[in-house]
Amino acid sequence: MYKLQKRGQAAMEFLMTYGWAILAAIIAIGVLAYFGVFNPSNLAGSTASMGAPMNVDNNAWNIANGAGAANDFINMEILQNSGESITVTASTVTLTSGGTGTCTDAAWTNPWASGTEQTFNFDCAAGTVWGTGDSIAGTISISYTAGGSTITQQATGTLRGISQ
Repeated sequence: MYKLQKRGQAAMEFLMTYGWAILAAIIAIGVLAYFGVFNPSNLAGSTASMGAPMNVDNNAWNIANGAGAANDFINMEILQNSGESITVTASTVTLTSGGTGTCTDAAWTNPWASGTEQTFNFDCAAGTVWGTGDSIAGTISISYTAGGSTITQQATGTLRGISQ
């Protein structure tokens, strides 16, 4: 009988040691999660890209916080490489994370010559407000007609970044 009690005590001590170790690991993971270590937006860098025939200059774009006094903005320089002049008919950024709604720009230079950059200042209306340091993601869309055509084409892309 005495041997059976010793085995039970040893098993209980073994399980208690593992129990405390598992509890400590769970607390450590909880603290790391609380401080945002596992938040993907903190791990992924800022990026903006568009499909052909346009390209976002990754060193010349930002997400600007209007700080309550003005609307928020997304500003970017886009290179047009279609091989011919195009006429922009619409440009929007539809927010998918960090805000809701659509940011628009209606101040283009037409015709837009191939091989040149144009600055787009997407104005995000009230209701799309974000704070400094918020993670923002969206879909870029630029509608245009090429050359003398009347057919509207569309270039799309994505952006993800932290507001400044």
